[in-house]
Amino acid sequence: MFINTLKLIAICMVLLIKMTFSSQAQSSFHIEADVVSNYVWRGQMINSNLNIQPTLAYTSPGEVFTLGAWGSYGVGSYYSEINLFASLSLGPVTLSLVDYFVDSPIESPGFFDYKKQSTAHALEVIGEWEVSENFPLLLTWGTFIFGDDLNANEERMFSSYLETAYGFELETTTFHVFMGVTPWESFYAESFNPINIGFGAEKSIAINGHFSIPVSASLSYNPYEDRVFMVLGISF
Repeated sequence: MFINTLKLIAICMVLLIKMTFSSQAQSSFHIEADVVSNYVWRGQMINSNLNIQPTLAYTSPGEVFTLGAWGSYGVGSYYSEINLFASLSLGPVTLSLVDYFVDSPIESPGFFDYKKQSTAHALEVIGEWEVSENFPLLLTWGTFIFGDDLNANEERMFSSYLETAYGFELETTTFHVFMGVTPWESFYAESFNPINIGFGAEKSIAINGHFSIPVSASLSYNPYEDRVFMVLGISF
């Protein structure tokens, strides 16, 4: 049943891609890498060590469809995560499917194991809506629909995350403020709770006349866990 659902999603995405392709634009592959002081995600400390986070992705003509892989690897600690993703952009709306996979230092789970009781995968459907270019408010909703998202009774929680973010620029620096909540019991919190409140900034620092390095920093607070996080990152 689940495989048939995934097939249906894939067919719908292909049909939408064919309908929205731009013949003038060209497709592209790109490779990127971020280095972050620690790995914080949605108000959760995933790994406190320095992490290297590579991205390999293909973008279709018109930047309508993106297919890729993203990873995070702890330096000086055993942390290994690889996520596969596909996203479809339809104007101000972006729909994504993300397959999260975290390896274990004790007993390595099978990457191709998608059995309900043993899989280390977790699949999330994400919807994003940017209100407008003049009012860059970004609304994001993500819900896990399969995999490692079960409670103590082996029942699916459909862990969900809702975030509101607003971006703006001051001189050469881009800022964004955000607030994220989980609407019900999930692996984020036991019930409805704000879990990710903060702000961040990005700026390119010129090394010389031909080369610059994008630098980012964020400060966030998780009220549910009463924890504060600060992350510094550079991109290549």
